[in-house]
Amino acid sequence: MQRIYDLIATRQRQVLAVVVCYGRERRFDCEVETLMRKLRILVADDHGDMRWAAIRLLSDEFSVVGAAADGRNLVDAAISLLPDVIVSDVSMPLLTGPEALEVLKATGLDIPFVFVSADVDRVEECVEAGGMGFVYKIDMGCELTLAVGAANRREVYLSRGALGVGGVNCRTGVVSRVA
Repeated sequence: MQRIYDLIATRQRQVLAVVVCYGRERRFDCEVETLMRKLRILVADDHGDMRWAAIRLLSDEFSVVGAAADGRNLVDAAISLLPDVIVSDVSMPLLTGPEALEVLKATGLDIPFVFVSADVDRVEECVEAGGMGFVYKIDMGCELTLAVGAANRREVYLSRGALGVGGVNCRTGVVSRVA
């Protein structure tokens, strides 16, 4: 776990904009024009139900501009749509999420990724690949929008389940432990 924390510490970036809102100073690590519009999100998951769930969770707060069912379509959609943040499953056909991130980096695109997975053993791999967030699928309902916001600010975000703390049921507040 210390290795993950060390990776996160080296990935934090400098704040680009400071906004005063209701008398409180808020810091954002994003372009100023992004503050004036909804973030554009691309979602990728090979399971249709999970893709649909992610889109539903994100669509109230963000503008979901596209969805892909595999890593190759994710890369093509990212190049054509240029989203602000990509939410991607880790394990997909053709290219995994981390592999798609590497391909996009090689083309010169620096789009923050939030990875989602039911396998918490993939956290370190995803952070090492350059992912700005990792959300355990059980935590999506409570933490996916938080992870997307953090990724846009170039802050690394790991959900409770990804950290081994356990997931939280948003309705009941009951914490489930990760085995």
